[in-house]
Amino acid sequence: KGELVTENIKTIRTIPLKLKQPIGGLLEIRGEIIMKISSFNTLNQKAKQKGEKVFANPRNAAAGSLRQLDSRITATRELQFIAFEVGFGEQMPSQTCQSDLNKSLKQWGFAVNEFSRCVKTIEQASDLISLIESKRNELDYAIDGCVFKVNSRAVQQSMGFSSRAPRFAIAYKFKAEEAITTILSIDFQVGRTGAITPVAVLDPIAVGGAVISHATCHNFSELSRKDLAVGDRVIIRRAGDVIPEIVKRLDRVSDNIKTISPPTHCPCCDSALVWSENHIHLKCMNPHCAKQVSGKIIHFVSKHAFNIEGLGDKVIEQLIAHNSIQSAVDLFYLTQSDLLSLPRQGQLSSQKLIEEIARKKTIPFHQFIYALGIPEVGRTTAKVLAQNFEDIASLRKASADTLIEIDMIGDIMAHAIVTYLRNERVVHELDRLLEEVTLIYPQKKAALTSQLAGKKIVITGTFDEFSRDELTSRCELLGATVQSSVSKKTDLLLCGKNAGSKKKKAEAFGVEIISEIMLPSILED
Repeated sequence: KGELVTENIKTIRTIPLKLKQPIGGLLEIRGEIIMKISSFNTLNQKAKQKGEKVFANPRNAAAGSLRQLDSRITATRELQFIAFEVGFGEQMPSQTCQSDLNKSLKQWGFAVNEFSRCVKTIEQASDLISLIESKRNELDYAIDGCVFKVNSRAVQQSMGFSSRAPRFAIAYKFKAEEAITTILSIDFQVGRTGAITPVAVLDPIAVGGAVISHATCHNFSELSRKDLAVGDRVIIRRAGDVIPEIVKRLDRVSDNIKTISPPTHCPCCDSALVWSENHIHLKCMNPHCAKQVSGKIIHFVSKHAFNIEGLGDKVIEQLIAHNSIQSAVDLFYLTQSDLLSLPRQGQLSSQKLIEEIARKKTIPFHQFIYALGIPEVGRTTAKVLAQNFEDIASLRKASADTLIEIDMIGDIMAHAIVTYLRNERVVHELDRLLEEVTLIYPQKKAALTSQLAGKKIVITGTFDEFSRDELTSRCELLGATVQSSVSKKTDLLLCGKNAGSKKKKAEAFGVEIISEIMLPSILED
């Protein structure tokens, strides 16, 4: 799902329109599209000459080039495709290791990174890091480190994936690019939990291909530790080449600086602020603070929560400003007239949004838990809680001692969950919310006649009726455990189109294979 960019992709010269060594059947190649720094500079130079807006960095330029409606424009942008992986292949020759796969990619006509090579020891890996880092500034493309993968493809499969990343690969990050600039002022931002975060407003400066004008100071303890003040000259960098942060301040050459005092009142609602027990965080305790309310609702409607499409940050802030909503549950009482009172809202768009909100009233238990925005509880923890509690009532009654007994939940998280769910305001809002929504419980569905209850399953290939995330969620709701790789203990392989090595492995192990046409029968509860 997404924008159709096939014609634009076909203009990239490092993507062969036909494999040099055909292998038969469908093949999925994975890689990265980049714009070289020299091409980026030429593009911006031409834009300046025409009086057009320039791109901030090569990454944005590459993304923008791919989204052009006219593929002829994309063809002039000199994009490059670097291949590094195969997703699936119907009749692909067996690749026993990553280094062999790289050779095959080159033979098929793709470009691979020139530094890609096999190392056998930590010492060789360290030498390779040093080599690449020494050439970093000479390269015609931006990098922030290098990735090491286990060479054996079989071991890669057995190691599988965590909730965030493959276990068979690890990134080594280089030291971030740094620059010197001046703190112009300090803003205080209010988060959805009421925590006040000091943010430095900087004299804008280019760092790592982006212009930086703001940098978080995290909390007041950090602000004090770094001894920062308005007017200071500071060294900044982009942590992980993404998030701007202040490394340290330089020696002060002038007494003409303005020391920073923590605020006493909320910059949004003017309520008195309260220090945390460790005197690190300042919090606004007003539950009706507009910034807190908007932050909580933005989280509530986000992709992995209620996933209400079309309800963006600006619309939420406008609804709060118009007093149409004061909490997340108020979304379910919105009328079309409420939306029509907002700027740029027409009859059709407002009607679609009302219908979208109504459709999302039924939600899986784990997504509901995540949507509540409980402190310390992310997506993975929300799934753990959903698997360990029969329903929302039993979770609300749980003690900290009960929660601590669950794997992955520690003392701090347990007490955060209990404190949140016993809060008088949260109790009231949760009672109202449960009157409007329907929760889908995995245990209750699995307790019926589900064919997937207690089964270990693996999903491979593509499906016409489901995305992989949707199919995973459906199976988990029916009591199945969805795994990343096939083993002798796997019960079922749900197999879509263009399945690759997982299907072959399932056949070798004698695992039952379910095609898409058979899915309706096993997804019934």
